Amino acid sequence: MKEQLSKIQLVEIIKKEKVFQQFEDSALLELVELSLIEHFMTGDVIIPENIENDKIYLIIDGEVDVFADGGYILTLRRQGDLIGEMSVISKNPTTAEVRARTEISLFSISDSLIRSKGSVEVVLLLNKICLDILTYKLTKTTDKAKDFDNAYHDLTMTQAELAESQGDLKVSTGILNSVLESMSDGVVVTDEQGFVLLHNHAFADIVGIKEIPREVTKWSKALGFYESDEKTYLGADSIPAVHIKKLGTTAFKDVFVKNENRPTGIWIQASSNKLDLGLISEEHGAVTVIRDVTAKRLERDSLIKAKEEAENAAQAKTNFLSVMS
Repeated sequence: MKEQLSKIQLVEIIKKEKVFQQFEDSALLELVELSLIEHFMTGDVIIPENIENDKIYLIIDGEVDVFADGGYILTLRRQGDLIGEMSVISKNPTTAEVRARTEISLFSISDSLIRSKGSVEVVLLLNKICLDILTYKLTKTTDKAKDFDNAYHDLTMTQAELAESQGDLKVSTGILNSVLESMSDGVVVTDEQGFVLLHNHAFADIVGIKEIPREVTKWSKALGFYESDEKTYLGADSIPAVHIKKLGTTAFKDVFVKNENRPTGIWIQASSNKLDLGLISEEHGAVTVIRDVTAKRLERDSLIKAKEEAENAAQAKTNFLSVMS
């Protein structure tokens, strides 16, 4: 690439890929700061086949060819096209080789670096991107299977084609479930009506309730969600998955959770983002990610208490000295 791009220009390039368009520029700027620009010459192998891959690439300028089992598959050249994302999401070896067709510049996102160095917000951003990519691919495969089924009576379709589509659907579903269950954070996906589509085991483990109500507005009493006073049930509109639906912005909330399985109570941080259902609906669902932040809150409260005690001691000393003088 002949010119040096600014961080703002890189953000604009990233947003050409649909999954990034939902995020605020401030979050994308942090992603840019934790990522790299990599350059490859014509013929360079960017991603070998059958290796572990940690990076998601976006094309800035140039073209790549994709090969599988030695055979040419396709060429990618659109600015913002993604490369290598499925091997990062699935944690499985790469299934294709990606080779530079021309001299090329790529925006490189390291999954391990983001998760070790990034803020909570940028890690949640990466999780949301992965979920959106999986949802998109799963929907495409589902639509393909439906198209095959609808055309069955009108067209001659080989059993091999149908089996391939059903196999792709099974693989996509398996990858989605595998990714969700590998996450230590709790994840729940809701539809445009506020009903739970799926959640991982970590979500139930963190809140301490195995049976998660399908209707999000019933979570407060069923799961024991409280406001910061630890006594008042969290209002339905304050639940992040509902807040995002009503206001359409990223929702963050610290929630106190207390129920029969969490008798002393814990603090969780909940974050919701819109889930684009554009391929199957004009409405938006939500992806909510929660994590246990009890230890962090206790540490913060201890620091605040220590600071107050030190200030009180200093004030008492000042008062004593003023009296003595």
